[in-house]
Amino acid sequence: VIKVTDEVVYPVVADPTTFTTYFSSGKWIVRGKGKYNRSLSLVPKAKLRASGAFSFSLPFVVLSNAVARDSWNKVYNKYKNSKHWEK
Repeated sequence: VIKVTDEVVYPVVADPTTFTTYFSSGKWIVRGKGKYNRSLSLVPKAKLRASGAFSFSLPFVVLSNAVARDSWNKVYNKYKNSKHWEK
């Protein structure tokens, strides 16, 4: 399903992705003591790094926004039910 918004750029290319499209692994790690001592450690794949997902220079801005949103959604959907996830 493609939600039509002002950000949709045509032609729309459907390329299904999963968590493993972007990340080699993810795990909860302990950082210090206290209630909020857990962090999610993610190992991004070269494809994610090469996508410009964390670049704000043109022409990567449009692609990077889409990839950043998609990769974040994959992380969220995979880990949102963890007891360590803060809502």
